[in-house]
Amino acid sequence: ESTRAYQLKYSWYNEGASDLGRLSSETDYRDSGHVYYQTWGPKSAGAAETRYMLGLPPGDTLILAMKARDESNPRRWSELGNEPRVVVYGDRVTPHSLGVGYSYGCVRDFISTELIEVRNTDTLFCTWDDGAVFFGYSRCDWRTAGDLLIYLDTRAGGADTTVDYNGTGVKSTFDSGKDFQPDFCIVVDDGANYIIKRWDGSTWSDTLTISYPAYVSLDSINTYEYAELQVPFSYIGSYDTTRVFRYLAVAQQESSNDPWNAFPALNGLTKGGKAPASYGHYYQVDNGLRSGLEPRGVSGILAVELTEFSALWQTGGVALAWRTGSETDTYQWLIDRSPHPDRDFTRIAEVPGLGNSPVGHAYQYTDNTALANSTYYYLLGDQDDQANVVWHGPVRVTTAGGVDARFALLPCRPNPANGPVTIRFSLPAAGRIELDIYDICGRRVRALGGNTLPSGQHGITWDGADDDGRAVATGVYFYRLTAGGQRITRKMTILR
Repeated sequence: ESTRAYQLKYSWYNEGASDLGRLSSETDYRDSGHVYYQTWGPKSAGAAETRYMLGLPPGDTLILAMKARDESNPRRWSELGNEPRVVVYGDRVTPHSLGVGYSYGCVRDFISTELIEVRNTDTLFCTWDDGAVFFGYSRCDWRTAGDLLIYLDTRAGGADTTVDYNGTGVKSTFDSGKDFQPDFCIVVDDGANYIIKRWDGSTWSDTLTISYPAYVSLDSINTYEYAELQVPFSYIGSYDTTRVFRYLAVAQQESSNDPWNAFPALNGLTKGGKAPASYGHYYQVDNGLRSGLEPRGVSGILAVELTEFSALWQTGGVALAWRTGSETDTYQWLIDRSPHPDRDFTRIAEVPGLGNSPVGHAYQYTDNTALANSTYYYLLGDQDDQANVVWHGPVRVTTAGGVDARFALLPCRPNPANGPVTIRFSLPAAGRIELDIYDICGRRVRALGGNTLPSGQHGITWDGADDDGRAVATGVYFYRLTAGGQRITRKMTILR
């Protein structure tokens, strides 16, 4: 039958997932409120079409899925087919300008480093460019679910209590140390607009009501469960981007000031859902909304009091040390490493935390896979038992030494790959090496070694072909280094 409409969605490539993150079922496709892109009607029957996809999140690897709908009643959609993969070039740090609303293409165009926190399936996003701060919230239909209030602390002085938006007289205080005193509050009521309230020294007053589609948008295709806001700095007192920026968000009932969700999630919800006496936790960007930052990494939740985080090169590896003044719901510490300050971080260790402790604790971990004569950046993640993570760092360390004294095989780059792959390793002494590639069944598909190398660091590039010069198929492969009676194996993924 004739096609009535097309619908295109995308998901994020995930190396660890069995389906690599595809929308691999009809349920996945329907329940993809985060990833809707656009829908359109065909030009004419049998005509080839070209669509330009604008506003895709930068620095991501996406998997596309498209369906066609016929003219029947009830409507019928085609089955999912073979989804192509696309790499969107760009970095993962600010500035990242979002195009709010359908005219710009994407509805959900925050990237993973701008996902601040998840609580009870709701998600808070935040990023900024040189002229505005952007917020996203899912999954919630603000036409009926209640009100979203985002409190902003942009300068010294401000309110000690929340907005009495529904006129019930019930208010909550902020942290008792008065480090968080918001001067602006962004209120989303029905999703068609947002209201900016300003603290005038004694009360909250309305200053602006914003209804421009380029500044506030609900995802009407996916049951309105995703909201996106653009708040220009000029609307919040010409915010100076070098100043510390603090914020928190509260989702409250339609007819009362009682919350049903709050961010940071460390702001506990009371039994019975009543408004708490205080919202004691908030996000803080220490050095302001500057460029070159990852929003999630710098939006520190002031809950775990981290008093020290350092990295020091010593014999045997890089010694990482950190100390807390207190801990709240600390399930474990995550340690990520990268040769770059803002991308390509790899998990190298997980260290158990104390849970809840009014007193601090000293931690240490030695990274004995670090190579000599190299520069590394380390991130430290404080993860609670709900898998929420607050990141600290990065800290930088440059390793010393002549040649590396260890036998090591490092993660290949890129991984996953659809082209050449560079495999790096170090040798403690000169000798013959074997570097072989195996498929998932254990069959050797390519031999890259067979030569003698001096001690130190080395890199060999694999072109993605087998011994007969044919490109290998999509799948999981293993690369094995053998030298001096020692052997190390690592895994990689090839996508075509």
